Amino acid sequence: MFRKLFLRSIAHSLRKHLPTTTTRNALRIQFAIKFALLIIYGFTQGIWLIPTCIYRTAREQNERYKQGRTLPGAIVTNTDGYRKKSRHQMWRAGDLLVLVWLGKAFRSAWRPRTPYELLGEFWEQELGGTWGGYWKERGITRFDDPFHFQI
Repeated sequence: MFRKLFLRSIAHSLRKHLPTTTTRNALRIQFAIKFALLIIYGFTQGIWLIPTCIYRTAREQNERYKQGRTLPGAIVTNTDGYRKKSRHQMWRAGDLLVLVWLGKAFRSAWRPRTPYELLGEFWEQELGGTWGGYWKERGITRFDDPFHFQI
């Protein structure tokens, strides 16, 4: 409980003191600090996680866009990297993967959704970001992306 209150006070202080300008560099700094706080928060809640993607080139984004369209697999993004840019291309989004300890090694855990919901709630309520886990529910996309956190 103390750790959560401590992190909330840091998040509140950051919201007051981070640059409010919308210049690219200021937004990148805001994202980096908030993303680091999210990772620390996860650890304080007993959630082991690793960042899997923060920056993507237009080409990398376009490869993801083709998935489910001209390449096999499910659709995972609505941004093609050229006409419509991803927040990853602007250093303003990151994906996290939760890890589960199996006694001898960690294993990636895409499910259950619960740890992602805890992180998403903290991200939106305490850090003022947008979590991809609510996108379908909010009518933003036809899919959720619970691993995605952006400002």
